[in-house]
Amino acid sequence: MKVVEKPIKKIVIYEVREFKLHQIKSIHSGTAIEWCDGYFIDFKYIDEPSLFTKKLTKKQEIHIAILNFCKSKDFPKTLQNCWGDDIRVIDASISPIYKEIAKFLKERDQSKGSGDKN
Repeated sequence: MKVVEKPIKKIVIYEVREFKLHQIKSIHSGTAIEWCDGYFIDFKYIDEPSLFTKKLTKKQEIHIAILNFCKSKDFPKTLQNCWGDDIRVIDASISPIYKEIAKFLKERDQSKGSGDKN
């Protein structure tokens, strides 16, 4: 038996949506949300299993249909959603995927701040 590590080489994101904290707490229905390098990050993979499997195994890429995020310098242990339920906050900064997404968001913010709309 052999274990082979094949890191993701490419992340493709089709839609990016920024929310305020009160909005992200309203739309997030799960029991946990990830935080990484100043962002709450919640995303949905494309639900087409054959595309997902093909791209992940052959091209080492993942496809994200929707990326929801919210800026937050603070890292709380929990949030409370609009229904009063606790949402655990997971520090995802050890994940290479979340680190790259947070880096992408920071670069995106910086390019918007400089007036570049591309």
